[in-house]
Amino acid sequence: MTQLSLAHVECVTYRKIAWLNHFIGSLMVQCMMMLCIACSVVMPVQAQPSLVLSSSDTKINIVPYVEVLTDPTNKLTLETILAEPQNYPFTSLQDSGDHVLSFGLSQATHWIRINLSHQPGVIDRWVLEIPYVAIDDIQLFAPSGQTVMSGTMRDFLERQIFTRVHAFYVDVSLQPSTYYLRVQSTYPLTVPLELMRPEVFGQEQLIDTMVQFLYYGGLISLFFYNLVIYFTTQERRYLLYCLFAASVILAMFAGNGYGRLFLWSNAPYFDRVAQGIFFGLASGFALLFSCKALELKQRTSKVYWVLLIAAGVSFSVSVGLLFTIFIQMSIGWLYLLQFAVSSLGIILCIGVATYLLSRGVNEAKYFIFSWGFLCIGVLTASLRALEFLPNNLFTLYAVQITTGIEAIFFSFALADRLRSERIARELAQKSLLASQRETVQALQITEARLENEVSIRTQELRASLLNEQRVREQYVRFGAMIAHEFRNPLNVIEAQNTLLELEPNAESAKVLKRVGVIRSAVIRLSTMFDQWLQSDRLSQAFAKASLLPIDLKRLLDDAVNTSQSYHVDYSLITDYPDSPLVINADYGLLRIAILNLIDNACKYSKQGLNICVGIVLKEGWVGIYVKDVGVGIALEKQDIIFLPYIQLPSTERLVGVGLGLPFVKLIAELHEGRVEVESNVNVGSTFTIWLKMNG
Repeated sequence: MTQLSLAHVECVTYRKIAWLNHFIGSLMVQCMMMLCIACSVVMPVQAQPSLVLSSSDTKINIVPYVEVLTDPTNKLTLETILAEPQNYPFTSLQDSGDHVLSFGLSQATHWIRINLSHQPGVIDRWVLEIPYVAIDDIQLFAPSGQTVMSGTMRDFLERQIFTRVHAFYVDVSLQPSTYYLRVQSTYPLTVPLELMRPEVFGQEQLIDTMVQFLYYGGLISLFFYNLVIYFTTQERRYLLYCLFAASVILAMFAGNGYGRLFLWSNAPYFDRVAQGIFFGLASGFALLFSCKALELKQRTSKVYWVLLIAAGVSFSVSVGLLFTIFIQMSIGWLYLLQFAVSSLGIILCIGVATYLLSRGVNEAKYFIFSWGFLCIGVLTASLRALEFLPNNLFTLYAVQITTGIEAIFFSFALADRLRSERIARELAQKSLLASQRETVQALQITEARLENEVSIRTQELRASLLNEQRVREQYVRFGAMIAHEFRNPLNVIEAQNTLLELEPNAESAKVLKRVGVIRSAVIRLSTMFDQWLQSDRLSQAFAKASLLPIDLKRLLDDAVNTSQSYHVDYSLITDYPDSPLVINADYGLLRIAILNLIDNACKYSKQGLNICVGIVLKEGWVGIYVKDVGVGIALEKQDIIFLPYIQLPSTERLVGVGLGLPFVKLIAELHEGRVEVESNVNVGSTFTIWLKMNG
C-alpha cells in the first residue's frame, strides 16, 4: 500500500514537472518570437513603410504599404526570417503603383510584411480581407505571437471568420505593429489586401452574397427553365444546355468558395481541382451544345468532328484532374491542355458561327456573342495571371462574368430556336388550315361540279332520249316521205312511159321533154338515195376523205348541171373563172355537199328566182358559195341549222329530214375546212365552204 502510494506520488510529480517544463518552454518560445518581432521593429536594419489609420478611414487597400519576400525553397520560417533579417530582405511596393499582389503561376512561398498603427480615437480591431479564394495556404502571424490560418487546403474550422473569402481580425494600436502573411498556391496566385472596419466588412459581405446569389439565381433559373423544356420536348440540345449550365454553376460555386463552404467542406483536395473539373465539363458540354444547336453535323461535318474531339479532350482533362485527388501528379500540364483545347474550341465556334450567319442561320449570331464574350473572359484571366493586365474587379472575375453572359446568350439561342420553331409551327398550322380550307372548297366545288355534271348529264340523257324519240319519229316520217317521194316519181315515170307508149310517133321535142321529166324524177330518187345512204355513213364517222388533186371548176360545172336538170324552175348562175382551179379534195363528198347547198337554196326560194354558185379566194383559202334570195334564216337560229334533223319551213310542199347541212358541215371538216353562213330574213342566204388552197 505504501509502495503504491509512493509510485502514485512520483507519477503525479513527474506529470507536474513535465507540464511545467512544457509551459516554460512555450513561454520562452513566445518570448523569443515577441523579442524578435520587437527587434525587427526597433532595429534600424531598413526603412519599413507603415500605414497609419485615421478616423476617416473605413476601407483601405494596403498593397502599396506592404513588403514582399519570395521563398522559392518553401522552407523559410518566421523564426528564420526574424533571426537573419539581413539575409532575407523584403521588397517595398510603395512606389510600384500596384493595387493587387499578383505572383502568377508560382509554386514558391511568398511572405508579406505589414506595419500598422492608428491615430488616437480610432478603433483597434479591423478586418484584413483577401477577396480571392484560390489560395491553397495562408498563415497570418500577429505581433502577439498568435498564428491564424486559412486557405483552400486547410480545414474550414481553422478560419477565424467563417466566410467564402479569406478574412482575419487585426488589432491595431497607437504604436506600429508588424504582421506577417505567408501565402502559397498551385493556382495563379493573386493576393488582394483590403483593411476595413468590421461593420464595413459585414456590409460588403452581405452585398457580395446578394450579388453572387443573384448571379447563381439567374443561372439556376435558366437551368430549370430549359430542363422543363427538355422534359416537355425531349430535345437533346436542351439537356446539353442544362448540363453546361449546371457545370458552370458548380465551377463558379467552387471558384468563389461556396462549394467548400456548403458542399464539400471536408474535401480540400477535391476543392483544389473542383473548379478545373467543372470548367472542363462546362467546356465539353458547351462544345456539344454548339454542335447540336447549330446542326454542324449536317452543315459542316469536318468542324463537327473537330469540336467533338475537343469536347472529348475537355472531358478527359476533367477526369484527369479528378484522379489527381488519389494519385500524386502535376496538374499544371492538365490546366495548360484544358486552356489550349478551350481556346481552339472557342475560335472554331466563333468561326463556324460567323460562317453560318453569313449563310442565313439566324441563331448563329447568339453563338458569336456567347463564345466571343467567353473568349474575352478567358483571355483577360490568362493575361491577368501572366501579369500582362492589372488586377481589378473585372479582371479578377472576368471568367465568371463572361461565363454567365455566355450562358445567357446560349439561352437566347435556344429561345430564338423556340421562336423560329413556333413561327414555323404557326406557318405550318396556317398552311394546314389553308390547305384544309382549300380542300373543303375543292370538295364543295367538286360536289357542285358533280351535281352540275349530274344535272347536265341528266339533261343530256333526257335530251338524248327526246332526240332518240325525235329521230325515231324522223325515221318514221322519213320512211313515209321516202314512200311518198318514191310513189310520186315512180308515178311520173310510169305516166310518161305510158304516154310514150300511146304516142309511138310523137314528135322528137315531146319525146325529149318526157325523157327529161323521167330523168328529173330519176335524179330526184337518186339524190334521195344518196342522202339516205350518206346519212348513215357520215353520221357514224365512217367516211374518210380521199384527198386528191381535182379541178374545182369541173366539179362545180357537174354539180350545177345536175341540179339544173332537177330544179328546172330555178336559174342557176355561176360566178367563177373559166380557167382550171386545182385543189386537193374528195370529189364525191364535195359534190354531195354542193348539191345539198344548191338543193337547200332552191328549196327555200320561190320558183323563178336565181341561185348563184361561185368561187371566192382569200389568203390561202378558196370559198365555194351558194347564194339565194329566199326566205333567209333568223340570227338566233343560225347556230342550230347545222345540227342533225333540224328543219326550217321551206317553200316546197315536202321538206327534207334535216340532214343536208350537217352533211355539208361534216364534209367540210373532213377537208380541214369550215362552213360559214350569212343570212337575213326575207333577204336570202349565202353558204360558203372554205377549203385550203394547195401549198
